[in-house]
Parts: sequence; structure tokens; C-alpha cells
Amino acid sequence: MPRAQQKIAEHVVGNSRAVSGSTNLTASPRLALVDGDIGDPVIAEKITATAIERFSRIDVLVNNAGFFPAKPFTDYTSEDFDALVSTILAGFFYISQNAIRQ
Repeated sequence: MPRAQQKIAEHVVGNSRAVSGSTNLTASPRLALVDGDIGDPVIAEKITATAIERFSRIDVLVNNAGFFPAKPFTDYTSEDFDALVSTILAGFFYISQNAIRQ
């Protein structure tokens, strides 16, 4: 399909720990914002529930969460490791599982 005819995303649910406070995004009828840690299964459920309640379905899921402590790997603490696993692994798992269920 030529670029001019491609359809852009009509409805989006955005998430970050404090997305509603962003100066770059404003909630609207086409954009829902859900604050919270993607590694928390309750937040993953809230994101998917928001998509279903507001927009009736989920067509595409973009897993784009990341965590990178800005220090040498050998200096990572157990808290750094827990945050990394929570964001990258658990976050991917919970949101993907919920989106597929719908």
C-alpha cells in the first residue's frame, strides 16, 4: 500500500511509570494513558482493560519498555537486577499474556 494510503494508529494506550505527567503526551479520546510499572501484573491488566474498555480491542502490542543502569555491569546491585528482570522480562510476559487473552 502506498505510504499516503497507509492507516495510522487510531487508538493508543500509552504506559510508563508517570506517563500522565508527561509534557509530550496529553490524554485524549484517541490516547489513553496508564501510569505504573509494566513489571507489575496489576498494571499490565490495567493497560489491557483500558484498551478493551476504551477502544473495544487490541490489534497491535508494542513492547518497548527498557531498563539500563548507567554503570558497569560488575557494579549492578541486586536491586538493579530485580528492576531489569521486572521491566524487561516480567513486563513483556504480563502485558503480552493479557493482550493475547483478549
